[in-house]
Amino acid sequence: MPPFRAIGLRVAGLAAVMCGVLRLGVELAANGVLPDASGTGFAHLYPVIDALIVLAVVGVYVQTRTRTGAAGVIGLLMVLAGVIVLRTRAFSEMLGDPYALGAALVAGGMALTGAMLVARKAMPTWIGALWMATFGLALLSLIFPEQARLLRLLAATCFAAGMIGAGGALLASANTRPINRTRKAR
Repeated sequence: MPPFRAIGLRVAGLAAVMCGVLRLGVELAANGVLPDASGTGFAHLYPVIDALIVLAVVGVYVQTRTRTGAAGVIGLLMVLAGVIVLRTRAFSEMLGDPYALGAALVAGGMALTGAMLVARKAMPTWIGALWMATFGLALLSLIFPEQARLLRLLAATCFAAGMIGAGGALLASANTRPINRTRKAR
């Protein structure tokens, strides 16, 4: 593996792990499980989390692109579009609150990516299954609004665990060395 690719996979792997930890921490603080001394719900961390999502998803795509094919590209583009909707002021002015659209694009892109990871065995199955579960739990939170808080917490937990797992898989793949097949056995 070229050194620049190994470095990129390490950066993406670390970004995925940090994303998972921060996303879960923010959700736990929002639900009163973790203390929030600032009183802001750690809202200032969302742009950081979104940047980490982008780095992580690009790393997952680069590592799995030969197996995930066109669906992998679509999943990546959906996540990128979702983050752009969430972070661009123009969408706030057009849509009022772009959160629902941006979150749906990110969750849908992660679910599609997860489905391809599972179907094509591109990463450990549980990572893709957690991202698909994230999307399903988010949908259930819309159907059952009285349980939305719990369902969103479960969705965030699945998302975070999947990100941490993907980060571990990216870090492990960056640390593998190809076998030297030209060397003769002694």
